[in-house]
Amino acid sequence: MFRFILGAMLVVVLVAGCAVPASTSTSTAPSVSKPSATAAPAAPASAGPTSAATAKPAASTGNPRPGESPPATAVKIKRGGVLRVATRADWPTLDPHMTSGEVKLDLYDPLVRLDKDEKTGMWEVKPQLAESWAMPDPKTVIMKLRQGVKFHDGTAFDAASAKWNLDRMREHPKSMAKETVIAIQSVDVVDPSTIRVNLKAPTASFLVSLTPGTSTKTGMVSKAAVDKLGDEGFARQPVGTGPMQFVEWLAGDHVTVKKFDGYWDKGEDGLPLPYLDGITERLITDDSVRLLELRAGNLDVIDRVQGKDVPGVKSNPDLVYQEVDAGTFYMVSFNPNGGPFADNPKLRQAALYALNRDAMAQTLGMGIAKPANYFVAPGQPGYDTANPKYDYNPDRAKSLLREAGHPEGLDVSLTIIARELDQRQAQMMKQMLDAVGIRTEIDAVDRLAWINKVRGGTFDFATMNPSYAPDPDYTMSRIMVSGAAGNYVGWKNPDMDKCLEEGRSTYDSKQRDSVYKRCQKIVYDTAMHDNMWFQPVNFVYNKKVKGLRFEWAHDDDKYVWLDR
Repeated sequence: MFRFILGAMLVVVLVAGCAVPASTSTSTAPSVSKPSATAAPAAPASAGPTSAATAKPAASTGNPRPGESPPATAVKIKRGGVLRVATRADWPTLDPHMTSGEVKLDLYDPLVRLDKDEKTGMWEVKPQLAESWAMPDPKTVIMKLRQGVKFHDGTAFDAASAKWNLDRMREHPKSMAKETVIAIQSVDVVDPSTIRVNLKAPTASFLVSLTPGTSTKTGMVSKAAVDKLGDEGFARQPVGTGPMQFVEWLAGDHVTVKKFDGYWDKGEDGLPLPYLDGITERLITDDSVRLLELRAGNLDVIDRVQGKDVPGVKSNPDLVYQEVDAGTFYMVSFNPNGGPFADNPKLRQAALYALNRDAMAQTLGMGIAKPANYFVAPGQPGYDTANPKYDYNPDRAKSLLREAGHPEGLDVSLTIIARELDQRQAQMMKQMLDAVGIRTEIDAVDRLAWINKVRGGTFDFATMNPSYAPDPDYTMSRIMVSGAAGNYVGWKNPDMDKCLEEGRSTYDSKQRDSVYKRCQKIVYDTAMHDNMWFQPVNFVYNKKVKGLRFEWAHDDDKYVWLDR
């Protein structure tokens, strides 16, 4: 079970300057449990005091963290070669701030990143282009930026460019990163290597929001390149500070990037990263075709392998199977503003007791899914299996149905998106609900029609499948806060709004844990939403791929090398 560094992530130790020689050791000690005007060495709230000088890199990576000295290693790193990966979704643009999808490919560096300590299971916010930060007060973050960093076009990354990037994410009319940086009120340049981020309110999840673990939309881009090319031109000729730089984009087919010789970070061999010469990412939308291409040796890494294919993958000695902490959860929500469930909590409870989550996970997840009840992931603040939940209990469902005023049962409509998995899930739900007297008609429509029906309130209940975020604030607030973009059903509950606001605004990790337990109790008591099952993100890669790391739901190719 993994655990998280909680919302207290907003204060970390000061670390050494940029362009660190191989002989210099740089600390990246974990964050502390509350804001402080100083940046003294500190540890996670769950651990005792520790010295910044003894902080160690994650056990699973075998690589230094950004700016650290490369550790001694018995493994001979092999430089060169092109990594071949595949994506399931086309690239609408290669501008990270403007895309509705994701842009990875190591073109961009973020200000901060998530790093998992395999020994403790903790996810920690760590330096990237911001090498240290501190909080003089709960609404101010002072970030010291790494010096000597260059964009691929040769221009310098500095405080002015960092401010411009954050302002562009917040203010550009077409920005798709606005929700990610919504906590920011303004950004000030303190000096050429320091920015001050002014928050609208205390926000414990703010630094997490800047990491690629939450969104790949927060990478730093070259202002000079945007000014020269314009937004449309930049979208096709992107310029970042990442270890790879752009070469070619053939829409609907592939994107190619190559090694950036001027990258600021060093590998285990003391030379600049990356180890690879380049990466080619192909568009292959069919899951089966991606796996066939991997087995044939035409790809090196793929993700989201279907459960039915996992046993075969695991039995293949040439492949490595890896599940990560991130994933998709499948939930059910009732119409709070009309229909049979709106003013009848016992009817909602009857429906929830009728659902066999174990059977759904086993059948729909094909061996890799897990039953789920909560909207916080294991290890996050607020997760506790002692929290109340709706287990499978058809007798209790029938009793509640009678208490709800429907002794003869009733007819309802379940609105879903007409996708294969959603339809199979709906058929299972129908069988379970029909069995207790909640006779269910499946209303399968396309995604746009689903949005219109659910947002318009012309439905009885519906299913959806969001993803777990690295912090429960993002997971719960986006679907449960009044007026939130992901609150499709239009639920308004002052107690929940207040609870989630409290969880967002406190930096004390123990308090956050208590608050999110209370938020989860509100979910249970109201029975307006519930989780059903969880599908983890997985990756499969050739065993010759070495040094592959994962940042929440994403693969990180920065330290990859090929043993060929």
